[in-house]
Formats: sequence, structure tokens, C-alpha cells
Amino acid sequence: MNIFTGNVPSTIGKLNKLHSLSLSSNNFEGLIPNIFSNFSELSFLAFDTNNFTGPLPYSIATLTRLEILYLQNNLLTGPLPSNISGLQELQQLDLSFNYFTGATPPWLFHLPSLLSLYVQDNQLTGKLPNKLKSNYLEYFNIRLSYNKLQGEIPDWMFSTSIVRLDLSHNFLTGFKKQVWHSDSLQYLNLENNFLQGTLHQSFCDMHNLDFLILAQNNFSGSIPDCLGNSNSFISILDLRMNSFHGEIPRILPTTLQYLGLYGNQLRGQVPRSLVNCTSLEALDLGNNKINDTFPIWLEKLPNLQVLILKSNLFHGSIGDLESEFPFPELRIFDLSFNGFTGTLSSNFFKSFRGMMDVDEEKTGITRERTSNDTDYLYHISLVIKGNEFDMRITSIMTSVDLSSNRFEGDIPKSIGNLSSLVLLNLSHNNFRGHIPAEIAKVQALEALDLSWNRLIGEIPGPLSSSTFLEVLNLSYNHLAGHIPIGKQFNTFPNDSYCGNPDLCGFPLSKECGNNNESPLEHDDDDDSFFMSGFTWEAVVIGYGCGMIFGLLIGGLMFLLEKPKWYVNFAEDIQIDANKQTRQKKRRQRRCLRMN
Repeated sequence: MNIFTGNVPSTIGKLNKLHSLSLSSNNFEGLIPNIFSNFSELSFLAFDTNNFTGPLPYSIATLTRLEILYLQNNLLTGPLPSNISGLQELQQLDLSFNYFTGATPPWLFHLPSLLSLYVQDNQLTGKLPNKLKSNYLEYFNIRLSYNKLQGEIPDWMFSTSIVRLDLSHNFLTGFKKQVWHSDSLQYLNLENNFLQGTLHQSFCDMHNLDFLILAQNNFSGSIPDCLGNSNSFISILDLRMNSFHGEIPRILPTTLQYLGLYGNQLRGQVPRSLVNCTSLEALDLGNNKINDTFPIWLEKLPNLQVLILKSNLFHGSIGDLESEFPFPELRIFDLSFNGFTGTLSSNFFKSFRGMMDVDEEKTGITRERTSNDTDYLYHISLVIKGNEFDMRITSIMTSVDLSSNRFEGDIPKSIGNLSSLVLLNLSHNNFRGHIPAEIAKVQALEALDLSWNRLIGEIPGPLSSSTFLEVLNLSYNHLAGHIPIGKQFNTFPNDSYCGNPDLCGFPLSKECGNNNESPLEHDDDDDSFFMSGFTWEAVVIGYGCGMIFGLLIGGLMFLLEKPKWYVNFAEDIQIDANKQTRQKKRRQRRCLRMN
């Protein structure tokens, strides 16, 4: 590879006997010279991965023996030629990752020898052609994603010899028909369009389909049961962000490696047939209406790396993990915003080996295939440092999110085994006890949220040695004592500690005293001290004394007609009460500013 710069000289036109010309992967710029009319022997032309600008030279479209044309990864602009006189032997055409505009010209789909058409990541508009000439049926790979194509998807795209079809991220609205049969199609990506209606039986009739990606559309109705029939070889089923309702099909393809159903209206339970999907790597059922207990039987899946059940109606306790090595490859575990209860066993995280030593080269979740160049990165919706992202999973992402449930008891010390954990969120639960010092062993931790629990005691000092910790939230607990200082702890704001009135030290304005007394640990509710001496005997005595005193005062008022001494006495009491109320509110506001 070279790094040539500048413009391509027009004198290159004198080399018109060339069979192959490649200027790929340099820093050439400017216009591609329009000098190819006399290149009658040229069969390979590659100007890709440079900084060329301007339109596609028309002289390229006149070449009669050209078989391969690579112009991808440039800055080319303008419309494509509306008519051409050559390219009859062209087999591979790659114009992707440029800025071509205008309607897609018909000749793009009428080249008699074309096998692979890559025009993704441009700004092409218009509709796809409804028909092809009968002898133009040899397409193998079509990628038109990330354009502005409109209208309906024509039938010929499902009935020809196409193996991979990617029309994702356009403005397509539907299908010309919903009855087709394809034994060739293996990869179908229609993500992020405006497709609507129910899924037709025809999707089940594509017997060689491996990837079915229909996420972020307006599909509705139920998910067809036939997708799980014995003839199905689907490994990637991505139906996220649609309006599917009903239950998840009871039988699912055993070849599944990714099942994405996030953001629909699915109900019922998690199908037990998933236990047969031993190749399953990622399961995202988040943001539905699934009403079930924790599917503990998933612990046996040997390759499961991502489990997302967030924002559903799951309930009950997780229970004890039964396998000797449960969830051995799990790296993303999200149960947030459900109704889970109970405690987590002390060894709950003990066998999560996927979070103990993440090797980017060995445990990457991307699927690399030798048979083709398709590489699909699993999509998930993940809360990262307080913000929700729709993202593709990277091989080094590890996360545990159990927030917004009703878990209680101690935080398991086995959390310290997860040396490669990046995000930990246990907020909005009822965890009690101390923050386990073992968390400090998680040296890769970047975000830690333990807020809104009932944690007591001091913040473990070893946490201050964390090098990568960027976000810390310990607010609204019962923590006390000195806030550790050093490294990342010197960067956290007051909000990280708000609602812990017994904490002191930087960044709070409350200074710590010099005494060595142990901080007060109140593990019970705030009103437990008052309630501990509250008995029915006290109620009866107080009620009786109050009634006698009230009768005496009432009689005096009636006889003496509201004497002035009593009125002044009552007003003084009211003034004192109002003053105390105002002082209490000022103290509360001061505490909020301090914390």
C-alpha cells in the first residue's frame, strides 16, 4: 500500500492498453479524469478509498470489457449517468460510501452480467424498478442500504437468484406482493424503513434464510409460528422496535444465535424451547409485557453472552442457580425495571466467567464467517452511565443492571470476581448492609450506581484506587463517615452522595470531625426508633390526660369568655411552631445544597 497524494494526471490516458488499473487506498483527490473512452482492454478498475470528488466520469460507463469497478469510499457527488453504452460485462460494481444523489437509474438493474451491486451509504432517491428483463436474473448480492429510496419492494427481488439483499435504512413502505418463494435468499435486511402490516407466510417459505432483520419498522400482528418450523435455519432473527403483539412462538429455530424482540408488545412467558438453542449468544426481550418468573433454565446455555429482560412484568425471586457453571459466557445481564424480589445468593456472580477475563480477540461477539463477507453486529438497548443507547455490542462491553426492582439483602461479595465488569447498576432496590469492599477488585469498572437503597456504613476506602471509574452514584442510602479521596474520587460531584446526611468530606461542605467514633449505622427505617417505644398503654394514658386537660380549658373559656391570657398563650405557641417549621425547611434546603 502506498500513500500517493494530489491529482491523477490526465496523461494516464496514454496507458490505454492496460488490462488492470488500481489506485486504491491512497490520498488522491480532485476529479477522476474523464479519459477512459479508449481503454478498450480494461477489465479491472479500482479507484476506491481515496478523496476523489465530483461526478462519475461518463467515459467509465462506455467501457465494454470492464468486469470489476471499485469506486467506494470517496467523496463523489452528483447523479449517476442516466444512460450508458457499455458495462455489458460488468460483474461487480461498488459505488458505496459516496455522496451520489438523484434517482437510481434503470441501468443499475439491467446490466446482464452483474452479480454484485453495492451502492449503500449514498443519497439516492426514487423507486426501485417493478420489473426486470427476463434474461437479467443473475444477481447475487444487492446492497442499497442508507439511501433515500421510496415506494414498495418489487417482487423480483425475492424471486431471482439473489443470495444477500440489504435495503435497510431507507423510506420503503411495503411490498408489491406478499407471496413469493425463494430458495436462494440467505440474508434479508429491511431494517429501519416504514414497512407495515403483518408478516406473511412467505417469510417462512424462504428455506435457506439465515439472517432475517426487520427491526425498526411498523410491522404488527403476531409473530408467525412457522418461523420455528423444522425447515428453518434462521440464526439471526431481529424484530426489534415494531408493534408485534401476542405471545412469542412456543417453538423457535434451534439454530438461533441472536433473538431480538426488544420494543414490541409481546405478552405471555419466555418459551422453554429456547433451552434447545444451544448456539444462542444474545437474547433481548426488553421493553415488552412479558409476565413470567426468571427463566433460570437459561443458565444452561453454553454460549449465551447477552441476556436482556428489562422493562417487562417479570416477578418473583431469581432463586439459586443450579448448574455447576451457570451462565458461563454471560457478559451483558440486564433485569432492570421489573418486579424481581428476594435476595441474591452469595455466589450469584461466582461463575460469570465472561465478565472475569474479557479477551477482545477470543470472546468477541461479532460473527465472522468464512463463506461470505457479511458480519452482523448484534444490536441492543443499553443504559450507559445514565443514558440509554441503541448500540451494537462490542467485544469488550460488560454490564450488570439489576436496577428498579425490589431486591433486598446484602450485595453479593462475589461481585468482586467480575474483574472485567465495566457497568454495574443496582440502584432503586432494597439492598441493605455494607458496600462490599470486593467491588474495588473490579478494576475495569467505569460506572457504579448503588443509589436509592438502604446501604449503611462507610464507603470502602479501596474504591479510591479505581482508575477507570467515571460515574459514581451512592445517593439516598444510609452511608456515613469519610468520603475516600484520591484519583477518580476527586472528580465526583455532590450529587454522587446526596441523601446521606452522615457522610462528610470532599466534595461536601460538611467537614469530618477528628473523633474516632464509629459512624451511626441505622439499618432500619427512619421511624424505627420512634416506633420502638410506641405501645397501646402510652396511647390510652395520653388520650385520658389530654381529654381531662381539654375539658378544664374548655370550661374556663366558656366561663371567662376567651380570656386574654389564653389567647396570647395560644398565639405564642402558633408563632413558635411556624418558626420551627421554617427553620426545618431551611435546614433541609441547606442539606440539599451541601449534598
